[in-house]
Amino acid sequence: MNAAHPAKVQPSRQGHSVGRWEGGTLVIDTVGFEPDPSGLGMNVPSSTRKHTVERLTLTEARTRLRYEFTVEDPAYLTKPATLVQQWDHRPDLDFSPRSEACDDKVAARYRPSVPTK
Repeated sequence: MNAAHPAKVQPSRQGHSVGRWEGGTLVIDTVGFEPDPSGLGMNVPSSTRKHTVERLTLTEARTRLRYEFTVEDPAYLTKPATLVQQWDHRPDLDFSPRSEACDDKVAARYRPSVPTK
């Protein structure tokens, strides 16, 4: 927390993150991504110049979390792109486990290392 990125970050798939508080908002700043022309994750390719900023803010009533994610990468994006979501705390809902088994053939399409039957 409250640290700067090192001068020479070793690029990695998840990048290098530092955090800080801006009032009641947790800000996570990430740089140092390895190039990924395939667009792992949200299908957006990335270069070593990719930079993300995440902001998490709990509402005053403490029942909702506002999540804002901004990504910029001048090699692939003409301007920064931002996604905003809100997550509600719902203790009134019971977890409903999935009642059907995982289909290995379907899973193999997304994770080639999963053996098919």
